[in-house]
Amino acid sequence: MLTTKPLRSKKKMAEQVRDAVSDYIREHGLKAGDRIPTEAELCAAFGLSRPSVREALRLLEQERLVVTVHGRGRFVTAVAALNVARPISVFESITKMLAALGYAANTLLLAPR
Repeated sequence: MLTTKPLRSKKKMAEQVRDAVSDYIREHGLKAGDRIPTEAELCAAFGLSRPSVREALRLLEQERLVVTVHGRGRFVTAVAALNVARPISVFESITKMLAALGYAANTLLLAPR
């Protein structure tokens, strides 16, 4: 059974559900070809309407983390099974990356004396 944490964020609800399902895939060690919970199970777990859950699943499909096999369900793809800390498709500033690693970025103006 799918257990959830409360969804509270400034992100859209569909993005929160997408992130929660993505976390579920990682935390449960699902591999390529493993089935994810059904729409009905996700609706019950998050207390949301079907359209919100469908939008989240559509986002997962667009990111190629999940594939739908009509009449059978949704399944994890090989891409979702990868554990990538920073995917190349996500843009992040150098300053934030350095801060996450414990460094402080400075700007210095170098001028001849």
